[in-house]
Amino acid sequence: SAKEWMVAAAIALVKEHIFVPIGVAAGFFCLAMLVMWGPCSSDAARQEVMQLGTDMINGVTRTPVHEVGTLSAVVPAPALPVSKSHSSLKNPLLRIFGKIRRKAASCMSVVSSFSRVLRGYVVKFPGMLNSTAGLSSSVKNERWDLCKLDIRSAEKRISLTRPPDKDNELVRVAAKHGPAGILAVLRKNKDYSWFVVLAFRAIQACLAPQDVIAVWPCLGECDPVTFAVQIMELEMLDDIFQLMKYFSLARDVHYHGLAILELLVMEDPEWRDEVARKGGVSLLCDIARQRKDSPQIMCQVMTCMAYLAAEDHIEVLLGQADALHCVCYTLTVHVANVELVTRASLTLLNLTVCEAHVEELMEKQAILLVLAVLDKHARDMHLVMIAMGILANFSVKDDVRALLVREGVFSRVASAMRLNRTNSML
Repeated sequence: SAKEWMVAAAIALVKEHIFVPIGVAAGFFCLAMLVMWGPCSSDAARQEVMQLGTDMINGVTRTPVHEVGTLSAVVPAPALPVSKSHSSLKNPLLRIFGKIRRKAASCMSVVSSFSRVLRGYVVKFPGMLNSTAGLSSSVKNERWDLCKLDIRSAEKRISLTRPPDKDNELVRVAAKHGPAGILAVLRKNKDYSWFVVLAFRAIQACLAPQDVIAVWPCLGECDPVTFAVQIMELEMLDDIFQLMKYFSLARDVHYHGLAILELLVMEDPEWRDEVARKGGVSLLCDIARQRKDSPQIMCQVMTCMAYLAAEDHIEVLLGQADALHCVCYTLTVHVANVELVTRASLTLLNLTVCEAHVEELMEKQAILLVLAVLDKHARDMHLVMIAMGILANFSVKDDVRALLVREGVFSRVASAMRLNRTNSML
């Protein structure tokens, strides 16, 4: 009857759609309508509707045997065969809510299974945390043991790409086979910067054997002068400069290459001409601009420039390559580094023999850098002597002399003369 499927619809909405507020509201609204204003206006009818709803929740069907409004015996009744057309016409809402109940039941089963799995993981979670904490602590202890092992065996391990001089076999090759042998090996493996560094270090050891002769006794038979002459004869400087340009980003290549140049140009004017002829002046200025913030590399660059600038024609080449800018930058930025400032001042001393360079410094407003160096290192006698020589070179220009007098050069000269009254050179 209409009363039965209305009650069934209300109970289905309330029971199965408990998570949907609209379904709950609709179900209670249908019950209220049936009980208060619907066909169940009497007390007996209300009791029958409520009993019917309870029976439908429990899955029991009631069949009336007497008049409407009285309660019949409650017995389980088998479902009667009803044709599809009649059921769809009489009870359309029952079919809809039946589908809703089936879907709700499947959803509830999925939710219950998920909740069971989730409860299992929640129960297992503390144990998983404890096991993970124990594993991480064991891993940390194992790593710490490995670190201890590495520290204990550090002295026994050898770096294959940066071995010390006693493990550099290329030193033996250069000492026994001369520049020709080391040049052949170097050309064959020139694509590897670490190998180039080892070869440069071997050449450096042969040019200054007294530094490592205790490590390599075979260097006692190597004559550095003969070795340098053979380098010039083979024009090996071309390969050295080419590798220094090719590996411009490798600091060690620059460091050991500049060490070779420093040994070659230190006492031999012929080597200074050779370096200038091979393009060493521009290479030095390029390295100075690239490594301007590296005091160690700049010390080597300034030393090479100082020896090269001792030759008048190379002094002009250095001025053309803007070497004065590199020197002024060093005196400005690295003024606290005594060794670097001393070498840069020596370079400036040789570069200011040419009057054109003094005029260039005047244009750059770099004349007063010498006075700043004197104020910073007023007690360093060697540096003061070099600065006095620079001031003597500056004094050839009238405008420079006037500028120095205005800035109080005489008081600084007097302080320098009092450093050591017995030093005739000072």
